[in-house]
Amino acid sequence: TDVASLFATKVFCTSKHSYTAKYQKTVVMPVGIDTARFKPQGERVPHSILSLGRIAPSKNLELILEALKTLKQQGADFTASIYGDSLPQDTEYHEQLRRFVSEHTLADRVRFLPGIPNAETPGVFSRHQIFVNASASGMFDKTIFEAGACGALSFASSADYAETADPRLVFKEKDAHDLAQKLAVILSLDAPTLSALQRSSEQNI
Repeated sequence: TDVASLFATKVFCTSKHSYTAKYQKTVVMPVGIDTARFKPQGERVPHSILSLGRIAPSKNLELILEALKTLKQQGADFTASIYGDSLPQDTEYHEQLRRFVSEHTLADRVRFLPGIPNAETPGVFSRHQIFVNASASGMFDKTIFEAGACGALSFASSADYAETADPRLVFKEKDAHDLAQKLAVILSLDAPTLSALQRSSEQNI
């Protein structure tokens, strides 16, 4: 990446914490999503949690599953869907996640589904109440904002996201316990409070 940057006139990234943000020629740009396409549609399933994206270690999906295990132990009411495929080099990681769900008796709450085309994601985001992205700061995933534009409450640990998001939707990086606590609070909100938070979050997109 460093060598490639030498041949570039400008380097663009969406996060101030990106590896490429250090170059003087770097320009930090908006994430940019099509809000005409990404908007609420259909019925939303109460207490539903979503993760959507490539299955890879950099996505820290094991952290999300650890938080879901804690939620179940606490008696929280929820269901979770994990959409995504893995590259050949990440197949074993994908299988580890599936084994975790089986070994911790989460199969009645958590389901794995294959990756879907981007054109189908607005409907999936709109069916879920909560979207969780556990990528480290510097990986400012567009899905955080696509989900939010569709009315889901986006949880993330990104330092960039924390600058504008409601504090209730930001958890400590690589901290499953903190994520579980934050999710538990949102899952316990009454309908009017939850609707107010959703409207406020949509306005930040």
